[in-house]
Amino acid sequence: MESSLRCKKLIRGCGLELTEGRLPTLHTSTALFRFKLGEAIRGDAEILELLGNFVEELLSDHDNISLYLDPVVLATGEDNSDNSPSSSGLAHFGSGQSESLVRLMLGVDALQPRIISILLEKFPEFIGNERAQGSAGTTQPSVKILRQLRWLDYVIDSAGLTEKLIETLGYVTPEMQSEIISALPDIISDSDSTGVSVVLAGMMDETPALMLPILEALG
Repeated sequence: MESSLRCKKLIRGCGLELTEGRLPTLHTSTALFRFKLGEAIRGDAEILELLGNFVEELLSDHDNISLYLDPVVLATGEDNSDNSPSSSGLAHFGSGQSESLVRLMLGVDALQPRIISILLEKFPEFIGNERAQGSAGTTQPSVKILRQLRWLDYVIDSAGLTEKLIETLGYVTPEMQSEIISALPDIISDSDSTGVSVVLAGMMDETPALMLPILEALG
């Protein structure tokens, strides 16, 4: 409990407010939040470990996991009379597309490997259980987890991430196989594309139903 409060205080000080049962609120720019958080944990192995554990704890709550996978709320034009983390020069962040809490964390170099590891561990927990639990029109948590990894500016361990996703293709449902295959071009680096192409070509021979997403991914 004490470590969670410490992490919340640190994150709030960097500009992101966490409220139980609600989407987080970002009181600053995405770039400034990531910079402040990166500076706050630089060279501090203890707080880095605590933050990783904190994010893992948040994502362990299956009922509320979407709060941390959906875009955060962007604060707009508030004053500082309530000691909010925004500053006088930072207002009107209500325009544009915001990132999720997880995406914000993925943009911090020191945190990225741990956050990716957590996402890949959580991913299989939802596969096979979502059809009965989800309501019509609701994006499944597993798909939301996968989307966190798309279009990142960079991936520190791209080869490791690619290997894990290819491994995941071996045990997920056909629907999720299609989702992963479609996402691969937006996740993997150019250096990993040749090996992935070989794997996908083999899958196309074994599973004709996946031919369309595979051809699109290879294209």
